[in-house]
Amino acid sequence: MWNLRPGASVGTPFYSTEPRMVRVAPAALALALPLIRGVPLAAQDSTHQEPRRPPGYHALNLGVGGVGLSIGNSRRWTGLRINVQDNQVERVNGIGITIWTPKDNEGMELNGLAVGVTGPVGGRFTGVTIGGVGAVANREFRGLTIASLGVVSNGDMNGINLSGLGTVANRNMRGVNIAGLGVVANRDMDGINVGGLAAVANRRMRGANIGGLAVVANGSLYGVSAGGLATVTNGDLGGIALGGLAVVANRSIRGVSVSGLAIVANGPNTGLDVAGLAIVSDGPMGGVAIAGLAVVAGRRIRGLAIGGAHVEAPLIQGLAVSAIRTRTWDMRGVSIAGYNRMKGDQFGLAIGVYNYAKRLHGVQLGLINNARNNHGLLRVLPLVNVHLD
Repeated sequence: MWNLRPGASVGTPFYSTEPRMVRVAPAALALALPLIRGVPLAAQDSTHQEPRRPPGYHALNLGVGGVGLSIGNSRRWTGLRINVQDNQVERVNGIGITIWTPKDNEGMELNGLAVGVTGPVGGRFTGVTIGGVGAVANREFRGLTIASLGVVSNGDMNGINLSGLGTVANRNMRGVNIAGLGVVANRDMDGINVGGLAAVANRRMRGANIGGLAVVANGSLYGVSAGGLATVTNGDLGGIALGGLAVVANRSIRGVSVSGLAIVANGPNTGLDVAGLAIVSDGPMGGVAIAGLAVVAGRRIRGLAIGGAHVEAPLIQGLAVSAIRTRTWDMRGVSIAGYNRMKGDQFGLAIGVYNYAKRLHGVQLGLINNARNNHGLLRVLPLVNVHLD
């Protein structure tokens, strides 16, 4: 849970900082590719696999030296190849067309155009891959990949990848990745990533990231990120971050952050922050922070801080504005609030209904002005109080 009190220690974060394997590929296969049988992914236990039967490489080949037209399960071919169901194919250069879900085909490499009525399944696809239901690569997609339900790679995914439900890579994802429900990478995600529900990376995320509900990175998050409910990172957040309810970073925030409810950083927060309710940083805060209810920093506020009801930090340097209260140990600048409470030193100007400073080194303007380091009748004065060292 997050401890939002200034200077308080933070307990176990909402994300574990220990790297964990997110087993997304089998789940995506079950969701998006119900017609694809038993693609042996690296995360599965090979001891439970049935022994493979030797494939029958039977085909009608019209060509010379493996070049031309092949109809059937040819092992290697260059040109146009058409088959009902691929089985342990090694390489295709050109155009490969399949009707039914391939069997034991995770080692195939296809360079060119792959089209499958149910979906191409192989090891590495380079070029254009189109699946009527889904497309699965055991090692890599490189190029343009389109499927009505799911695009899944047990390795990397590079290029443009589009799917109706899920686009999933068990390793890195780079390029343009769009899915009706989710875009998920078990390692880094770089480029333009759009998920109807969520865009999720188990490590770093960079680029333009959009999730209908959430954008989530277990590592750092840089670029332009927008989540319908939340934008969340377990590392640093940099760039422009938008969250319908919250923008949260378990480390620092730098850039522009806008949230309907709250912006929370477990480390420094620097830049422009606008939140409907609260902006909270367990470290120093610098720049411009505007919140409908409160602006709170665990160490220091430097710049402009506007809180509808409350502004608080151990040290405030700059301008603090609050309708109800500003509280700090040391103030260096200008504070405007209904109640200005300086528990230590005040250097500068305080304007409010009631102004209190343990050690005043400036001016207080208000109905009641209390400077504890003044003596006698000068300690509490109406309208104006001054102590100049």
